[in-house]
Amino acid sequence: NSRDVGKKNRNSAEDFNGARTAAALANHASSLIPNRVTRINKAATLDAFIASDKPKAVLFTAKSTTPLLFKSLAYEFRNVMAFGEVHENDGELVQRLGGTKFPQVRVFVGSSLDAAESHTYEGKIDKASLGKFLASFVTKTAGGAAGGEETKPKEETKKPAAAAAAAAASDAISIQNKPIEPARSVADLDALKTLSNEASEKNVVLVLALVPGGE
Repeated sequence: NSRDVGKKNRNSAEDFNGARTAAALANHASSLIPNRVTRINKAATLDAFIASDKPKAVLFTAKSTTPLLFKSLAYEFRNVMAFGEVHENDGELVQRLGGTKFPQVRVFVGSSLDAAESHTYEGKIDKASLGKFLASFVTKTAGGAAGGEETKPKEETKKPAAAAAAAAASDAISIQNKPIEPARSVADLDALKTLSNEASEKNVVLVLALVPGGE
C-alpha cells in the first residue's frame, strides 16, 4: 500500500548497533520513550506546571538530562500525574519548591504552590519503590491505576511502541548494576530454548546476536 511507504511498523523488531553493555542498552531504551517530563527552568513554567489539577512529581537533579528511571515513570503515569524536573543550577526554583539535595523527589497535591500539600520521598530511588510511592497519590486523588484507563484498554493485546520501550527501559534499569555474563554459543533450537529457560530462571535479560558461521 503506497500510503504505508516510509512508515515504521511499531510492532517490528529494531536492530541495536551500539555497545553491548547495560548502560548502552538503557540509553537506547530511553531514546525510544516519549519524554513526558517538564523542564522547569523559569518561574512562568513553574506556575503553569503547578496549576495542573493532577498530583505533581518533581525531580531535583544534578544531571543535565532526564534520568531513565524518572522518564519511564513519567510515561507510565502520564494520564494521572504530571512530572517535572529542576536542575541544581536553578537555585531560586529549587528553593521555591523546597529541594534540599540531589537527587530528590517531591510530590505536590494542589493547584497553587502556596496551598499545595508537599511530600518528600525518603526511600531508595529505584523503580519499584518510587513507583509505589507515586501510586499512593494517584489512588488518593484520581482513584485510578497508575497508567489510567487509556493506558490499559480491556481489549488491548499489543503494546504500543512507547509502552514496550518503557518496559524495556525497566529491564535495562534493573540490570545496570549487575555483571553481564560471558557470551555463549548456541548451535541449534534446543540449545537456544535451554539458554532462554536459564535466563528466565535467573531473571536476567537475554540478548541474542547473529554471527556468520566460520569458513
